[in-house]
Amino acid sequence: VVLDRISLAVDEGETLALLGPSGSGKTTLLRVIAGFETADAGTIEVGGSDVAPLPPARRRFGMVFQHYALFPHLSVGENVAFGLESMPDAGSAPDRRARVAEALELVDLGGFQGRRIHQISGGQQQRVALARALAPGPRVLLLDEPLSNLDRTLRERTRREIGTTLERVGITAVWVTHEQEEAFDVGNRVAVLHQGELEQFGTPEELYREPETRFVAGFVGRASSIAGSWLGDGAVAVDAGAAGTLRWSGAPADDLARGDRVELVFRPEALELVEPGSEDALPVRIVARRYAGSQTFYTVESRRGDRFEVIGPPDAAAASDESAARPRPVLPLPRVFPISGTG
Repeated sequence: VVLDRISLAVDEGETLALLGPSGSGKTTLLRVIAGFETADAGTIEVGGSDVAPLPPARRRFGMVFQHYALFPHLSVGENVAFGLESMPDAGSAPDRRARVAEALELVDLGGFQGRRIHQISGGQQQRVALARALAPGPRVLLLDEPLSNLDRTLRERTRREIGTTLERVGITAVWVTHEQEEAFDVGNRVAVLHQGELEQFGTPEELYREPETRFVAGFVGRASSIAGSWLGDGAVAVDAGAAGTLRWSGAPADDLARGDRVELVFRPEALELVEPGSEDALPVRIVARRYAGSQTFYTVESRRGDRFEVIGPPDAAAASDESAARPRPVLPLPRVFPISGTG
């Protein structure tokens, strides 16, 4: 089973980001929507009509492929016009030229009609592929990891440009990516897939602050975990060795009984480094520092061997090797998940 009971609703004019690791089913789902693959069951509805029985050409969807699929022997203008050639309502040759020029203006490539594909940059080629998909006036735009061939700086700039274009056009879009930052940037809502199943569907804020599954908690953003026991009153007891037992609050977990073994999963910014011996703090040893300009990421280890990340002060020398980690009163709250096999 490649995709299992996926159910999503995308609003008109919204960009949905499909996010997940390799092999999670993102591209397969996109190909099913486009009509390149056939689902065993279910419907694909646009405006209340099921398009699943229709071949790809009759669905009026635009597609931007991962490798652009531009024709090197055609000019920029001819590449954009290619999708119009077989359309019965594309109009006369002057009409088609006007639509090509309009599509290129939308992606800030006005005047590039006569350029050859090898004469433009990778980012410009990507925008040509986008213009070609937009020229026929599709009902839905599908993008399959469209920025994966670009370097990081160019990818960020092109992502912003495409996002601005999609907003200006007001088109409904489905964007496949394995990059969380990209999904959060372009998606009004994000669907996280894992092993062919939908783990969670929501806004970027909901995924980051309120992950519904252990996979989402670890896949989205940076996260660490500490094992503990569920106390039954919204808190987890964590063994702190010589420091005794600490109570850490966590988000409520379903179907847990007092004493069940659980994981307390939290973001690095939910902790702070304090002096050894501080109240309600877990004794730790700093084992690595990573300076990141305005912040420093510390990898710390508890006395029982737990390792996790803490965001500390920007001065990497400000914390000693012997320290303690204490919950910081900021969102997002830690989330609690049962450890498999323990109830």
